[in-house]
Amino acid sequence: MKPFFLFSFVFLINSHTALYAEVWVTKLKDSIQTQIRPKSFNQWHHQETPSSLTIKKMQALAKDRKWKDLIEDFSKENFSNWNSESPIVKAEAYHLRAQAYYFTKNGKESEIDCKAGLALNPKSELLLLTLADNYANNLKDEELALTTYRKIIALTGKTNGWLPISTTLAIASILTDQVKTDEALVVLDQYADNKTMAPVWRIKILRAYGHAYAAQGKEKESLEKFREALLIESQK
Repeated sequence: MKPFFLFSFVFLINSHTALYAEVWVTKLKDSIQTQIRPKSFNQWHHQETPSSLTIKKMQALAKDRKWKDLIEDFSKENFSNWNSESPIVKAEAYHLRAQAYYFTKNGKESEIDCKAGLALNPKSELLLLTLADNYANNLKDEELALTTYRKIIALTGKTNGWLPISTTLAIASILTDQVKTDEALVVLDQYADNKTMAPVWRIKILRAYGHAYAAQGKEKESLEKFREALLIESQK
C-alpha cells in the first residue's frame, strides 16, 4: 500500500472524532448565549428562583468546561421536578448535564439525560447533536449515531450554518469509516458546488471528499480535493 493511502486510512479512524471536538467550542458558546426564557420572564419574576440560579451555575461551569464539578454538584438533581420552569428550561438543564457526562466519557448517563431533555423539547437540535456525538464517540453505536444525525438534518435542512454542515461532515465521516464511500459522496454532494459557505467549512468539505476518494483507492481525485483545500487555506 502506498504511503499516501496508508496515512489516509490511519487518519480515517479518528477523523470524525476530531471534528466533533472542534465543533464543541461553537456549540457551547451558542448554547450558553441562547436565551432559554421568554422575553417576558423579568415581567413575571422579580427575583431569582432556585432553579434559575441552578441553570446559571451550570452554564458557568459548562462555559469553563468544569464538567466534573458540574456532575458533582448536580448529578442528583431531578430537573423534571422544577414546577416553576418551562419544558424548554428543564430540557436545557438536562442538556448541560448530558454534555458534562459526554465529556467525562460517561456515555450511558449522557444518553439518559439527552433522552430526558428531548422528551421535554423534541426539536432541540443541540440535544440531538449531543446524543448523536455520544452514540458515535462514547457508546460506539454508529447506526444510532447516523439515525440521530439525520434527524438533525431533517430539522435544519441544508443551509450554510455550522450545525447542518458539521452534521453532514459527521455523517460522511462515519460512512467513509464504514467503507460506504458511495453513500458518503452522495451526502457530501449536497455542498459540492456551494461557493458561498465560509472558507473553514469549504475546506472541511473538500478534505472529507479527499478521505472518501482515498478510501476508494482513487488517488488522483483524492489529491485534487486535498490540494484545493490547501489552496483555499493558503488564501485565508
